[in-house]
Parts: sequence; C-alpha cells; structure tokens
Amino acid sequence: MKNRLDKLYHFLDRYAFWILILWVIVLSLLYSTLSLVRHMHFQSGGFDLGLYDQSVWQYAHFLWPYNTIKDRFILGDHLTLTLPLLSPLFWAWEDARILLVFQAVAITTSSIAVYLLAKLRKFTPFLSFVVAWAYSLFYGIQYGIFFDFHPILLGVAIFAWFTYFFESKKKIVWMVLLVLALATQENMGLALASLGCIYFFRKECRGYAVWFIIGGVLVSLAASKV
Repeated sequence: MKNRLDKLYHFLDRYAFWILILWVIVLSLLYSTLSLVRHMHFQSGGFDLGLYDQSVWQYAHFLWPYNTIKDRFILGDHLTLTLPLLSPLFWAWEDARILLVFQAVAITTSSIAVYLLAKLRKFTPFLSFVVAWAYSLFYGIQYGIFFDFHPILLGVAIFAWFTYFFESKKKIVWMVLLVLALATQENMGLALASLGCIYFFRKECRGYAVWFIIGGVLVSLAASKV
C-alpha cells in the first residue's frame, strides 16, 4: 500500500504542472457554465453586469460611456480605467456573456501564477499544485463568479500574476501589471497596501513594502476623490 502511495505521489509531483493545466481548463469550463446558466435563467442583473456590459459596449463602439442604469458617467461610479481594454471582446462577440466567460477564464488561469509563486518559495511541485488548487476553489472566487461580472475579480487575477513576477524580479512586467491592477478599481490601492504589510516582514522586500503601503493608500484616496 505504501509503495503504491509513493508511486502515486511521485507521479503527481512529476506531472503537477500539466495536471494543473488540465484542471484550469476544466474549471474554466465549469465556472463559465455556472455563470452563463445563471445569466440565461434571468438571475443576473443591472448591477453589476448591466453596468459594465453597457459601458464596455460603448467603449467598443467609441461612444461616450454614459451609463443609463445609474444615469451618470460610468467613471463617476467606480474608477474602472481598464474597461476600455475589454472592448475588443465585443468585436469578437457582441454579447454580455463574453464578459462572464472572460472573467471565469481570467480568474481560473491566475491559479497558474499561484502555482509558480509556490514553486518560487521552494514548495515541491505537488504542494504547489495543492496551493493553486485550493486558491482556485476559494469561496470568494466562487461567489464572485456566481454573483455577476465585476472588474474587481479581474483585479484579483492581475494581482496574482503581479505577485509572482514581483518575487521573480521581472521588474518591467510586474510594474505593468501593478498599473493595470491599480487601474481596475479605486480599492485596489488598499489591496496593494495590504500586500505591502505582508512584505514588510521580509527584509529583502521591506523597501518596496513601504512604497506599496504608502503608495497604495494614496492611490486609493486619490482615485476615490476623482
């Protein structure tokens, strides 16, 4: 029995990354289905899918993003500066469901970033897979998928990749991802400050941590004011 378990463990450890890729594909399909079935059964709403569906559609057609649901300029609701980047999705399929599918795929594939980060922390491939698997099934992510489309979930996915590239010292990449994360919504600055609090206890990251804390709070305050 022990010999069989050892063989199973070594198999899982050896092919952990490819098992994760398979898991990401399957879970992307499951999360997309969950979100689409809910939408097609008239359980999604004007808040928030309707808000962002209309806004991304307007960006895709180079129109002024005035939202008729809240009767205001969309950036007066949340400072979601990354919405224009989603407009090409509507060039491929002009339907709100493309946002739901994109969101499901984006958050699920961020599990790969968690896996790579765990390996960077010297976890075995198998344990790295377990951490990524647990992250992908986290209740907050499941509820975010079930709830509706919201840019904040995309911000979570971007933050996962930002953290990996930050720790792997790919400076240009993590700086670009950081800008995208902060542009997702005004409260992402507070998320950055919270991450800075964690990194403060790592001596080699303390300098960046201080900037993350101060900069994150200032960005959130400034974005909220805008």
